[in-house]
Amino acid sequence: VTTRGSPRQGLPMRVGLNFESVKLKPVEFLGIKVPDTLPNLGFDLPKIPGIDPENGPGYFDVSYLDDELLIIRQNAPGGLFALVKTNDYDP
Repeated sequence: VTTRGSPRQGLPMRVGLNFESVKLKPVEFLGIKVPDTLPNLGFDLPKIPGIDPENGPGYFDVSYLDDELLIIRQNAPGGLFALVKTNDYDP
């Protein structure tokens, strides 16, 4: 999912989210690795009429941020998420 984040005016710890597109890359099918020759699938998400992207409904508030930890609070239905920076990633 391609998402654009931007600060909300007047709310320095709020990050607005605008979901713009979806791109899928086939990796496995029924446990069998898929060759790179298969095309990626993707499409742009439609814009919601009457919604200003700068004031749209998607956002999160930054509760804490340092070099290794980000804690965010989402709008309704809500949730508190902690994201930890890592140097190694092996899916």
